[in-house]
Amino acid sequence: MRNATNLRAYTAELQANHNIRVIANRNDFLLTAEESAWIEATFAPAHVTLFEHGATWATFLTSRATGHPGGARRLMKQKTMKKTEP
Repeated sequence: MRNATNLRAYTAELQANHNIRVIANRNDFLLTAEESAWIEATFAPAHVTLFEHGATWATFLTSRATGHPGGARRLMKQKTMKKTEP
């Protein structure tokens, strides 16, 4: 049961799924520094947005929280639309 709730047990599957996006804040009381490091090591940089400070999910949707016009939705859309050459 303990492994079923630990995402590290599913690292390979998570890395293989390119549809996953992670949006979180580093000062979340439920997210440790070790877990933040795991997120960054597991997912491609274009799929991860870790804000230094944050609040509720409602504030992530505003430009005030993200410092980006249109809030997190527009920011993530722009990040996923950027094309990079291998």
